[in-house]
Amino acid sequence: MPMLVVHGEEDRVVNVRQSRMFVEEMEDENKDVTYLELPNGDHYLSIQRNRHDFFNAMDTFLKKHLN
Repeated sequence: MPMLVVHGEEDRVVNVRQSRMFVEEMEDENKDVTYLELPNGDHYLSIQRNRHDFFNAMDTFLKKHLN
């Protein structure tokens, strides 16, 4: 099952290293994973540009995987 993982690089709630390690493990297992790391992003999508990037990535991901 394909997966989209999005994480802010400045997240203080969940350390970004967790997503990086998770995605690396998924890729090592040849799983279909798309990773978007949001520059200066926090846990709450506080930066408008990051919200746009997230919704664009989600739209692209869903269009690709939901016929």
